[in-house]
Amino acid sequence: RQQIDSLSRQPTILVVMAVDNTPLVFLKEAIESIRSQYYENWVLCITDNASADPQVRALLESFAAADNRIKVLFNAQRGTIAAACNGAIALASADFVAFMGAGDRLPRQALFYIAKSIAENPEAAIIYTDEDKISAPGVRYDPWFKCDFNYELLLAQNTIGHLTAYRRDLVVNAQGFSPEFEGAHEYDLALRVLESIEPAQVIHIPRVRYLRRTRHGASDNATDLARRVVSGHLIRTGRGGEVIPAPEAPRFNRIRYPLPQLL
Repeated sequence: RQQIDSLSRQPTILVVMAVDNTPLVFLKEAIESIRSQYYENWVLCITDNASADPQVRALLESFAAADNRIKVLFNAQRGTIAAACNGAIALASADFVAFMGAGDRLPRQALFYIAKSIAENPEAAIIYTDEDKISAPGVRYDPWFKCDFNYELLLAQNTIGHLTAYRRDLVVNAQGFSPEFEGAHEYDLALRVLESIEPAQVIHIPRVRYLRRTRHGASDNATDLARRVVSGHLIRTGRGGEVIPAPEAPRFNRIRYPLPQLL
């Protein structure tokens, strides 16, 4: 708390969450993990994607009534998670925006480290942390200790992951998530924001500050979408190259660049 008080600036961090029939116990844990953050200058914007269970609405309304930093949008019809997140982004203004799964959790220091990094790196545009998994009973396991920003490795797989905070104006300029890439929309956003900044503006916090609820592995469709996302990025940046399965690790990508023309 002393470090928070001494920060040169205390940016507002908008946390976006899309709720899609999330089990109530996990949803409550996720929201409570935001409310218990040591760093308090945050806004939690939630879109409920037409969840079938009426108790979801009641729970979200009770949280919003108890804390004016929590804002909720209820979709009348079910849509994509990407579109639901875009709706949540529009609910409030902030300096940075971070994305969180409705069943996941943040350690109490998570937003403090994001805010501290913003204060120490005024030019920062993307800030990401390490992460691990959490089982249904609440057991943490399988930590992912990431490297500092590595562009070529990012093309091979989404090495940014969670917890990631983007400068909000860059997300707005990129028009948020693309629903056409549902399933790889976070990967797509990272690459599109990256196209408008310098590599030095990507900051890695080497601490586990995100707890991802255990889910099934990536589907073949998500893997194909990820390759389309990378292909689009290579076209937009003029780099060219064919995106193919990586040898010995076909879930990841290999970029086969065209040979230069000899004069």
